[in-house]
Amino acid sequence: MFLIEIAGLKILFTGDYSREEDRHLVSATLPKNIKPDVLITESTYGNASHMPRAERETRLMSLITNALDRGGRVLMPVFALGRAQELLLILEEYWEKHDKYRNYPIYYASSLAKRCMTVYQTYIHAMNDNIKSLFRSRMAAIGESASKDGKNAGGGSGSVGGTNPFEMRWVRSLKSLDRFDDVGGCVMLASPGMLQNGVSRELLERWCPDPRNALIITGYSVEGTMARSIMNEPTEIPAVMTSRGSAGRGRRDDMDKVMVQRRCTVEELSFAAHVDFPENSAFIEEVGASIVVSPKSLLPFSLQVYFKWIYGYANFINMICGVVLSRYWFMESSIIWDA
Repeated sequence: MFLIEIAGLKILFTGDYSREEDRHLVSATLPKNIKPDVLITESTYGNASHMPRAERETRLMSLITNALDRGGRVLMPVFALGRAQELLLILEEYWEKHDKYRNYPIYYASSLAKRCMTVYQTYIHAMNDNIKSLFRSRMAAIGESASKDGKNAGGGSGSVGGTNPFEMRWVRSLKSLDRFDDVGGCVMLASPGMLQNGVSRELLERWCPDPRNALIITGYSVEGTMARSIMNEPTEIPAVMTSRGSAGRGRRDDMDKVMVQRRCTVEELSFAAHVDFPENSAFIEEVGASIVVSPKSLLPFSLQVYFKWIYGYANFINMICGVVLSRYWFMESSIIWDA
């Protein structure tokens, strides 16, 4: 978040934010002794409410293990920074507790996520209490192990493992699909998150014809992307990563596109770092600003037209407007939803 003060006017700009305590990031809080005059807040999820976190994680692991148990593969398209690391921590913890699934590899296929992981490994002190506690407990376990066998147990090997929570035992970085031995069950986190192209789209086209496989959408997806359209469970999808010379994997439509059968299961389970309506509304009340502004109000007209076309934003904002105004009629605030 950014707090800007101009001639005594305090403006708080949230950007994308989350009030949820997750595996590694501190939840967003309002700085003490600060009273903004203007609040500019995101509203990505509108009036929707997220499933409770514990329930979400249980559901996620159930979807993953069910696919593995039936001999399938799991594809999770992700954004490289933040959500990829969060999901990897959830998977690492589950694999640590359930040795039944340790024979199934967990991959993340994103060069950017790999570079980001180095930053996470370096700045443990900037993470939340969960990561710091995990780091301290591993340090203590290694110290205890070292005192027992009379030698240094430090490093990332042995039964204890490394001390850094982001040095994971059951997760592997995949540099290229050319090096991927696509045999047997696995869990694959791959970018880009919208499934428009790249590794995630190539694996989708490769795996979606098999009903044993599972696709789990874990982030926010915008209109016009494959991540959004596949949630309608179409019977086939266009194969943008498949060459026209390999049309034997699918059929050609009238426009000479290669179409691939979609038989895999499709589930949406959001772990996106965006507030839902209850979290956003509680934050608006806590801030108590005189003016609350929708992000769209700040966009130039040309970009407003773009967002209306791409995201269907106008109807979305109109819907939120009614909900917000009905909730905050008692507040002495001007709520701007420029639709």
